[in-house]
Amino acid sequence: MGKMSSMQRKKSGDWLIVGLMAASIVSTGHAQETYPQRVVTLVTHSSPGGGSDVFLREMAPHLTTILNATFIVENLQGGSSARAMATLAKAKPDGAMFYATTPTFIFTSLLSKPDATYRDLEPLVNIFYDPEVLYTAANSPFITLHDVIDHARPGGGKWGAGNPASLERHTLERLKQKVGVATAIATFEGGGDMQINVLNHTLDMGIGELQEIEGQLEAGKVRLLAVVGDERLAQYPNVQTVKEQGIDLAVRKFRGLAAPKGISREVIAAWEAAIPKLLGDPSYRKVYLANGLQPGFIPHAAYTAFINEFGAQTASFLANSGRDLPQNLAEASDGRGLPTLYALVLTALSLILFVRVVRRFVTTGSERRAAALEGRPRPADNREVEEPATNGLQWAVMRRVAGMLAIGIIYLTVVPWLGYLLSLAGLIMATAVYQGSAVNRRVVVVAVCGAAFFWLLFVLLLRIPQPAGWWTSLL
Repeated sequence: MGKMSSMQRKKSGDWLIVGLMAASIVSTGHAQETYPQRVVTLVTHSSPGGGSDVFLREMAPHLTTILNATFIVENLQGGSSARAMATLAKAKPDGAMFYATTPTFIFTSLLSKPDATYRDLEPLVNIFYDPEVLYTAANSPFITLHDVIDHARPGGGKWGAGNPASLERHTLERLKQKVGVATAIATFEGGGDMQINVLNHTLDMGIGELQEIEGQLEAGKVRLLAVVGDERLAQYPNVQTVKEQGIDLAVRKFRGLAAPKGISREVIAAWEAAIPKLLGDPSYRKVYLANGLQPGFIPHAAYTAFINEFGAQTASFLANSGRDLPQNLAEASDGRGLPTLYALVLTALSLILFVRVVRRFVTTGSERRAAALEGRPRPADNREVEEPATNGLQWAVMRRVAGMLAIGIIYLTVVPWLGYLLSLAGLIMATAVYQGSAVNRRVVVVAVCGAAFFWLLFVLLLRIPQPAGWWTSLL
């Protein structure tokens, strides 16, 4: 009996092990099915290298581990979040697409008339608070924040922010009011583009998040001037806050996620459970603390109330400060506005010529048909000579139109990469050659001088920073 009992116990133990393994497999399978989507797109209005772009790309692999889904980051630039908000508002509320929220999407909603506003989205959760920093190029003549401010007092100076409708832009506006200067503030489609203009000294100072400039800080190419927050950064304890430097100004930027309206409670619950795990992940904790991000988890219901309150406070601030319209030419256009305008004007002129050619072709055909119906024969010599000449002229004009369109498209494409100065010089030279000029010293001199003239006009005189090109960051 004792021996049989021992065997029974052994079998019972074997079955227990098998049962636990099965339960583990079932439990694991159930955990993997808790999130309804296998692929999730995280949308940002930021350009590559901007704060939201870096935030999402560094967070994505850790979310994959927690939610067992593949996360893709998509940059939808345009209209300072207007395009991104419109895309999310039209998406299905099935948990497959989210938008990285920052104060920008509220400022854009209040300062313009986008197709969709922050009220058309569903705040999901907040994840971080992100301190703002003021910085300049390491080799600039400005050692302190007050050096930059003193340079701006005579009416000069150029400061930069990542987006026209953003917390950064309005923080600089408030800084201008606090210190009593009228410097120009240039805006771009993301912190990465603006950073280039700080590095090449087009801008005296920029504002952004630590994670945007961490690489340049480590390389010794930028210098921190101040933290626009209530306390110093743990990574840079010697950098004073703006308040410590005698200016009563502090802001706190939030970073969270929004979903399309109508998102299910199941998806909300999955994210509310995932974010605390994300923030507690030791490997990710090292990453976000190094970037200066401060954990700031706010669940769905509280985050919705937070966004609504922030929107109401921002609307009140804008109404009281009268910041509904840009106040100078530099604020009315970002760094890529003029190059884009040039290309559009060139394209418009080409289209006008094209329409004229088509109209002339149709008119000539109509006249010929009318003559044929009326029985008016054309002279043989004219029919043989004029027809080929007319057709040849029409095709020549159409080829010229196509060439002008090609020049405009190429120019618009290379501006962000080569920068305004080199691209404009190339545009002038290409136009001259296209008009029949030979490539010689005179054409090169005219192209270089023309580009330099317009750069001096817009960048120095009108204080409208233009794209510097990616290559300047290598210098």
